[in-house]
Amino acid sequence: MLAEEYRPPAGHPLHPYVMAIFRLRARAAPHRETILPKGDVHVLFNLGDAVHVQGDQLGPDGVRWTDTYVAGLATRPYVTRPLGDADYVGISLHAETCAPILRLPLYEITDAVIDGPLVLPELRALGDRLRAASDFAAQCALLLAWLHGRLRPTTSAAAVRHACTLLRTSCTEDGVWRTARELTVSPRHLRRLFADHVGVSPAQYARLARFVDALHLLGASRQCAGSGAPPRRTLTEVACTARYYDQAHFCRDFRAFAGMTPQAYRQSTVPTVGLIYSR
Repeated sequence: MLAEEYRPPAGHPLHPYVMAIFRLRARAAPHRETILPKGDVHVLFNLGDAVHVQGDQLGPDGVRWTDTYVAGLATRPYVTRPLGDADYVGISLHAETCAPILRLPLYEITDAVIDGPLVLPELRALGDRLRAASDFAAQCALLLAWLHGRLRPTTSAAAVRHACTLLRTSCTEDGVWRTARELTVSPRHLRRLFADHVGVSPAQYARLARFVDALHLLGASRQCAGSGAPPRRTLTEVACTARYYDQAHFCRDFRAFAGMTPQAYRQSTVPTVGLIYSR
């Protein structure tokens, strides 16, 4: 598989919003790719053959991805299988900051993979321009211009971004109440803001943020194993660092989001965080 990636550097106007722009290509790819929740929202352009997408949240038959799709914030894993040559370009957006770009209520796309032009009509023409682009650099230039043109920061979006920062560092049950008090809004209003700007409740966001942090910690542990680096963290140490009360709480939440145990994930061999390849 050939993978290319661009990440807006610190100081770039899109740095707070865009995790990465990427292109993935593979000839007659026979693999299944299990994608775990990673706290992001995707805009995906399929430039190759069809891809079958399956997940509990997508119905018994899944989705056949042939063109452009928007994938909302995921709270459960889903599986993709290319039905031929894989070639797709994608934008990975931070879920907590992407509302000023997508400009739609994000709860409408949570745990969903939706035909892109139904969400944003201009995506069809943008996909055609990406197909005609000469290389990945030209594709990045097109996508960056499109993203910058859509960006409309708002006061409420800034408030939600601050709330997410507070919730990510909270270790207490009353983190949502404390965050609402910090923003001088009621917990009910905070839930409405999160539904529109993130797609889940503040409490669910805090749980998901802990899980994503644990994914990265487990990935780092997996990569350093056998490399001469310091001994990898135990599961108890990962749980503590990711702000879980105990290992039982960690394992329960991890299984809820990933559909597997932390130990099973750490034993997978793919180095990319949150992605598992299988036949």
